[in-house]
Amino acid sequence: MKSRLALTMTSLAMLIAGGALAQTAKPVPKPTTGAATDKALLEVSAVARVGDATFLAGDEEDYPVWMIQGSTLKSFTLKGSVYGDIEALAPLSDTDVLIVCSQALGEDGGYKAKRTRLGLLSFPKGLDGDATITAYDGFRDDVISYLSENQKQFADFTALTTKAPREGGFSIEGAAYDQKNNVLYLGTRDGRSTDGGAVIFPVTNIKAVMAQTEKPKFGAMTRIQISSFGVRDMTFADGRVFILFGAMRGMQKPGASIASWNPASPGTVEMYDIPELGKLMSAEALYIDQAKTAHVFEDLDDSKAPQDIASIEHTFKLAGLTTKTLPVPGTPAPPPASPAAPTK
Repeated sequence: MKSRLALTMTSLAMLIAGGALAQTAKPVPKPTTGAATDKALLEVSAVARVGDATFLAGDEEDYPVWMIQGSTLKSFTLKGSVYGDIEALAPLSDTDVLIVCSQALGEDGGYKAKRTRLGLLSFPKGLDGDATITAYDGFRDDVISYLSENQKQFADFTALTTKAPREGGFSIEGAAYDQKNNVLYLGTRDGRSTDGGAVIFPVTNIKAVMAQTEKPKFGAMTRIQISSFGVRDMTFADGRVFILFGAMRGMQKPGASIASWNPASPGTVEMYDIPELGKLMSAEALYIDQAKTAHVFEDLDDSKAPQDIASIEHTFKLAGLTTKTLPVPGTPAPPPASPAAPTK
């Protein structure tokens, strides 16, 4: 126990001292263009809506990002290990999409450089023009330093920082950006809070971070009291953060759910009653359109035949749905309902 604690404290000291590597925007190789059909789409792990385009990202070998406009698909293959395990996309403007990698340790507990990056995919002349990408290195180090200041919020801080997700290590799988206030909200799937669920935390200067002029600045952390379920994706709409929940790793169970959270009321999370969503096993990506319809995308088996976007997308109208308010973190969960007395 002492040696593990010493290792953790030494690792933290190294992480706190670490810094970002300044990198300039690099051109993205010319994308492959074709009909909106691609076998790799079955591995989608993140989505963002920008203007009339839908951006999706994969979390497998080639780590592609797709842009779909109408029936046309462009595939931007980000070769190499820099953008490994993409788990979230967030539009920072009409021409910039933030790429967020998992930040998790590997299954062997090793510190993999490919899981330390943020990326900014930019289209300086509009979405029809050429793209560039900028990497920010060391983001996991920044986050671990921040989490170390909030150790009491987590059930097992040592596992959170030294283990793979299946063993209690943290991973980031959701990102939502408030363009009006320049605040990026990030959500964890794994790394249980003291309430057994996920946490959300803000980065208040993300544009300066990606411009390589500032280190990340973090705001107050919010715990979500929904035990054994973590964030699978997030998106920002109508002044609220919408959250797609799914099971944490190591606790696989069917079902997904959508909630909304108002940053102005950090303790209040409203869960939507969507029975059909609860039947999905692999819901991983979410955006909300102007009609307040939730678009949920599944990560399906890559052995299936090539499919178009319709094969992985499910829509749910949120307007008018019944919601329930989740317990405020730190308060006892309500007791289960007593069984009804048998009738005579």
